[in-house]
Amino acid sequence: MRYWYFAATLPGFLFSSPPPMKESEFFSRCSRYMNKEDYAELEQGASLVAAEELPESFRSPLLWKYLQWERTFRNELSVLRARDTGRDENKYSRPCAFNESELQPLMAGARQSAALCFAVQDPLLAEQAIERERWAMVEELSIYSSFDLDFLMAYRLKLGIVSRLARFDQASGMASYGRLYSDILGRAPRTVKIASSGDIA
Repeated sequence: MRYWYFAATLPGFLFSSPPPMKESEFFSRCSRYMNKEDYAELEQGASLVAAEELPESFRSPLLWKYLQWERTFRNELSVLRARDTGRDENKYSRPCAFNESELQPLMAGARQSAALCFAVQDPLLAEQAIERERWAMVEELSIYSSFDLDFLMAYRLKLGIVSRLARFDQASGMASYGRLYSDILGRAPRTVKIASSGDIA
């Protein structure tokens, strides 16, 4: 099904852009304009990443491919982190469709992306690198989609990415503010004189 009018009303944004709207607002809009089955898959899409089992069929081919990429990406990150800390490599892995020959290049790319992200030492920069790889994959998968469920699914996934990035920026800003505030307090005199009026002298 095509959502010509609705898709055309959604504001564009880039990886480096702030979220054009809250995710809750996006879902509210989608619930008004999408048919019930498409909306149900759109709503649960991202949560399927951590599911024990995936549905037998998908309305969105983009979501199916993205989930396989994402699971392979996460599995590979888990393996790399486990090796680095001497833990069981398979403990946190999720099942993927490794027997799907058409997905082999996609999964090979996911492993390469995981290796690149794992090599980033700074925790914040590593998280940003992970989100950039996710964004690039969604862009690749959605290159030929337009005004359909795949288009809206890609929009939903990318909106989630920039929303997470915005939270990283906020957390980083608060941490910087805390360090600056502590530094200022550390340089301030330990005691202050109080005037008889109650004001600081």
